[in-house]
Amino acid sequence: MIYRVIGEPIPQDVKAIQLRKLKAKITRLHSVQQRRALLDMEDKDRIPGEHISLHQYLKSRKRRTIRRSHM
Repeated sequence: MIYRVIGEPIPQDVKAIQLRKLKAKITRLHSVQQRRALLDMEDKDRIPGEHISLHQYLKSRKRRTIRRSHM
């Protein structure tokens, strides 16, 4: 798609707008993939049977609520 936009004989300002739209689309897709990866890794950083501190618990709860609000 990028090469198609670059190769088209259209004014430079129209090309710039189309390229910005493509960049935004790529950024959005990457962001969605990153959020999914973070949700999958939620509690895998702990060793089974390990107790977490109050600070770690509150931090993970805060992250969880932020992630839910973005979805």
